[in-house]
Amino acid sequence: MTRHTMAFVSLACLLLVAACGTDPVARETLSYLPKGKALVALVSGLFYKAKPTPVDPAAVATLRSALEKAGQPVLLVKVPQLRYANLFAPYGQNGDVITWASSSYQSIALQDGVLVATRGFGTDLMSAKGPTLAQIRRGTGTFQRDYYDLDGADQSRHVSYKCTLAKAGAEEVEVFGARYATRKVVESCLGPDLSFENAFWFDPDGSLRLSDQHAGPGLAVLQIGRILNPSP
Repeated sequence: MTRHTMAFVSLACLLLVAACGTDPVARETLSYLPKGKALVALVSGLFYKAKPTPVDPAAVATLRSALEKAGQPVLLVKVPQLRYANLFAPYGQNGDVITWASSSYQSIALQDGVLVATRGFGTDLMSAKGPTLAQIRRGTGTFQRDYYDLDGADQSRHVSYKCTLAKAGAEEVEVFGARYATRKVVESCLGPDLSFENAFWFDPDGSLRLSDQHAGPGLAVLQIGRILNPSP
């Protein structure tokens, strides 16, 4: 393990511990860590490089091992449009909606794994409503999705889409250096401004392992992968 990788792992663990709760001391500690941007740069560097070189498997394996030892639920969130990738830990819960936060103060809100809001990305999804995870898991049916964001004048904008679910068969996926046998469901959506697809990959036990979820015109797609542990 290189000195750079060791520093990366230590930093990741420290920041995740600080970000894993809503305790005021944890929040204050996190606010005084100027290394949050360094972590997102390092994680993004593993997946988004200036040159098309493969991800360093040794660095990914080392960090995964450290995360497993920490024993906290962790998500890997990517925004391909922004060439962004970072680790997210549970930060708060309101009913069945769990907020996951990064060390660099981005957050996503998931309702049983389904994206309902983002914050801290510049152009954010204020709120969303669509099919439940149970409905998505069945892989059939037509539903309406509603997205709310802000336009250039900071006025609320609402767009509705008609979405159809379809089973897409078995597929092996990779999430942060580990491969999983999954069942894929595709959601095709059509609205007045655009069409898009969401994709969901389920483990054999029915839990959501990986998803590509539309987050509005500003962010386009968020890819959310569960590195370890079911959602709390």
